[in-house]
Amino acid sequence: MRRLLVLLITLILTAGSAKAQTVLPLPGDPPNLSLITISEADAAGIVTISGTTGALFPNAYVVIRNLYTQQTAYLRTGVTGSFSTRMRGDGNTPFWISPSIQGVPENERGRLGSLPGGEGAILYGAFPQSAPVTALPITPIAIDGDASEWINFSDTSVGGGVSTLRNLDSLFVAITQKPETYAWLEIRFTVDAINYGVSFDPRQVQPATLQRVNPSVRDLGTLTVAARQSSAIEARIPFSFSPRSDNVQLDSIAFHDADGSIVLDIPLAVSLTVREENDGIYRAQGVMDGTRFTLAGTIWSANSRAESLELAAG
Repeated sequence: MRRLLVLLITLILTAGSAKAQTVLPLPGDPPNLSLITISEADAAGIVTISGTTGALFPNAYVVIRNLYTQQTAYLRTGVTGSFSTRMRGDGNTPFWISPSIQGVPENERGRLGSLPGGEGAILYGAFPQSAPVTALPITPIAIDGDASEWINFSDTSVGGGVSTLRNLDSLFVAITQKPETYAWLEIRFTVDAINYGVSFDPRQVQPATLQRVNPSVRDLGTLTVAARQSSAIEARIPFSFSPRSDNVQLDSIAFHDADGSIVLDIPLAVSLTVREENDGIYRAQGVMDGTRFTLAGTIWSANSRAESLELAAG
């Protein structure tokens, strides 16, 4: 009885072992792509291409070529048909993988595309895994010369009829107390220990002039500043001229007459905390009312503002 039990156990183990054995490919068989993987590229754009047992036939001469760059690796599999190599190939790069009984002759290795040998196959690398992009909210201020929406922001009033805030992209300023007559105004502010001045007329559609005030005075050309005067003056000054904008302070606002004399000076020196928001198109009322018109028999509605362009049919 004991001998019979031992015999049964031996048969079961032998059968299980035989079932678990992998059937290896024969010479001339194509690659088993289900057993070959391409890793995600590292910081240098290098991937690892590897095949497990049974990926190729044993002791095969293997050619792996990047079909974009023509970089080629020559290697041999082990007795199990496994292999591994590293080469450049970031992104969804196609690789030609071809095993053969004999190696590729030296005089044939410069051929473009596929190389002589056994049956080959093309395997593509995976697209890189990217972190999900979280869209930041838009600062809900329309630069329209109406400062009424500023009451929705706490701690933005800094005195002198001025309200201000900053987001990741720009400095926003609203001025409700302005002189009756002036020619242009200058807003001075500090970005990471460097003082700047931006001069413009919010009643005109034209670029502002940008100047570095400190540590040394220098004209920096023009800067596109969104500005509008109506019941108030509103302006949005982008930080596009500066590589960083970690620390921002609004220093002063000065109104000048035509000969450059100061009509009204508003000293401020207010440090601003960044709001985790971006610039964007904002309309408090959503869809704007517009004038209906027809085009090819279809009724359209549109409303816009163009002060710097002459529009013509075309």
